[in-house]
Amino acid sequence: APLEDDVPHLLLREDTMVKSRHNLVYGNWRYHAEGAGGGHFQMLHRDAIAFIFNSFYSYQPDYDVHLGEEGDDRRRWLLEKSGVPVPRSDYPGLGAWPPTRWWRRASQPFWRPVRGVRTVTSMSMPGYLRVIHFPMNEAVYYEWYVAVDENHYNYFQVSCHWPGNPISRLWTHLWWHAYAGPLRMGRFNDQDKAMVRDCTDWEKRSGRHYPTPLYRPDIYPRKWIELANSTARGEETVPPALGLKRG
Repeated sequence: APLEDDVPHLLLREDTMVKSRHNLVYGNWRYHAEGAGGGHFQMLHRDAIAFIFNSFYSYQPDYDVHLGEEGDDRRRWLLEKSGVPVPRSDYPGLGAWPPTRWWRRASQPFWRPVRGVRTVTSMSMPGYLRVIHFPMNEAVYYEWYVAVDENHYNYFQVSCHWPGNPISRLWTHLWWHAYAGPLRMGRFNDQDKAMVRDCTDWEKRSGRHYPTPLYRPDIYPRKWIELANSTARGEETVPPALGLKRG
């Protein structure tokens, strides 16, 4: 297929400043894609150095998934939708979660759009993840996975930035190489790679396992699995069995 058919439009714009990383990763790429959305952030990444000062939320109310286009990225995305995250909640028999920490006072501008994109996390065929305001504010981050064999995949990470002047461009370049690249796209995403490794090893011991309907945000990886399994290249319609809403 032509490269332009598979690459998100924002990545190809002439005014886009592109930063990238690439690794060969051990594990089954499906676990990386399936673990991209939903409620994994506040569990898997709660001790990430890059977010050590950030407050984490308890849950996302009114969680749902839609299929549609959004902003300047001219392709169809599986979009997370929810209300404003609840910062802390009481759970009978368990107590309040997450625990309060005096140093966790910073917050992320996740609810501010970037280039018309409002959904924090979204997925698109043939296997793209997109996150706004990552690894820096006002950036759009993409990652995708290319299987090499049963136990390895190429892991591509690309962040797009739009500095408005030469000074802003220099600052973006320096900040990415000093902090955003190594600590966010690097160590932060190494936690995802560790999860993929552990899931792959667990599967070899115990057999394939799938997201369950017991946890509402798992609707996201379940719909992604259905979309990937049911939608072939060039297909213009969503199979009715998916039950996805357009929005």
